[in-house]
Amino acid sequence: MRIIGVLACVVAAGCGKVGSERPPDAGAGSDAAAGDDAGRQSIALDPGFPIVVDLDTTPGTAIATPMFSTPGPDRLLVGVMAWGTGGTDESPLTITGGGLTWTRQVYTTFLPGSVPPGTSGDAIWTAWAAQPVTGVTVTGMRGSNKESAVLTLAIYSFENASQAIGATGTHTDQTTSTPLLVDVEATAAGSWIVGGFHHGTAGAVRTPTAETVWDITDDPTKAPNGHFQAIGRYRGVTTAPGTIEIGSSASGPYSLTSAVEVLQR
Repeated sequence: MRIIGVLACVVAAGCGKVGSERPPDAGAGSDAAAGDDAGRQSIALDPGFPIVVDLDTTPGTAIATPMFSTPGPDRLLVGVMAWGTGGTDESPLTITGGGLTWTRQVYTTFLPGSVPPGTSGDAIWTAWAAQPVTGVTVTGMRGSNKESAVLTLAIYSFENASQAIGATGTHTDQTTSTPLLVDVEATAAGSWIVGGFHHGTAGAVRTPTAETVWDITDDPTKAPNGHFQAIGRYRGVTTAPGTIEIGSSASGPYSLTSAVEVLQR
């Protein structure tokens, strides 16, 4: 198991290396909260977040973060989990922990076809923490242990974010060759876009686009069936309503992506 602390990141921005963390870029990840013309404070990712963990191959059903705390009240927590197996439906997929109520906002898996739904995919949950959380862990669960799986999990903590999520986006294919990309029709300026990515084409690392930062990836040379997974975000904040596309332009079959818009409060 690899547990990666964001504060230890030393890789270059947009590196896309296996196991890479959030680069120290000042785009969407800036901790500054300068505010907008309406006097609202800009969304800020709390220091030390996202909390990321990856199990390249596991016979178990759970993946858990190390203990973490939020530095203040009124935080929107966003949990992103990606998973992959060979052919077993992994439903239900859940995130729990921190004494919080987690709500699934978006879910992507295969449509009915040669590969059954639920075998691989990614999903995003949110939870509102009205009070600071201290010394907690968050656990992602799959519903089957018939096969070994690759499990990837990231928890983001946002200051000055709305409790409500804005737009969402998904992409799924079975056997056609499509890029590992997701489009979100952002509804406002000042939003963050966070996403999960799974690619079933065996054994290759996918490099993020210039607009995308990978916060965590798996090692496809170790993952079952060579699956590649990533969790990441848009490099910047939205400047107006419109389409935001993140991910990797690498094409192949079995592409599964999902993303959410985190709104400014």
